[in-house]
Amino acid sequence: SVTALADASTELCSDAELVEVTRLHEELSRRVEALTVLRYADNLRRGPTPMIESAGSVWAFYEQSLNVGRGELKRRREHADKLAPGLTPSGELVGPLLPDTAQALRRGQISRTHVDVIVKTMRKIP
Repeated sequence: SVTALADASTELCSDAELVEVTRLHEELSRRVEALTVLRYADNLRRGPTPMIESAGSVWAFYEQSLNVGRGELKRRREHADKLAPGLTPSGELVGPLLPDTAQALRRGQISRTHVDVIVKTMRKIP
C-alpha cells in the first residue's frame, strides 16, 4: 500500500481525487503508526534476540541500528505500554490498557498526537 501510494502521481487527479488520495495517505500513516507501536512492544516483550543483545538493549538497538531518536523512543515506549497487549507476571497475554484508543489508531481514525493527548489525560484520572 505504501509503495502504491508513493508511486501514484496526483498530477492528473481531479480535486476530489486528490482529496481522497490525501485522506488515504493520512489513514495509512496512522495505521502504520499502530504497527510501529505493536512491533516496538513485541521487541520489548520478546527479550534479547542476538541482534538486540549485540546492541545492549532494545532502546540501544532502535537508537543505534534504526536511527530512532530518544524522544521518539520515549513516545513509542509510552504508547506501547498503553496500546499494545501485555503480559502478566505469570506470562498470560492481556489486552491493551486503552483498547478503544488502540483500535482507533489501528483503524487510522486518530493520530499519534491524539494518542499523546489521551495518554496525558488518562494520567490525570485517579
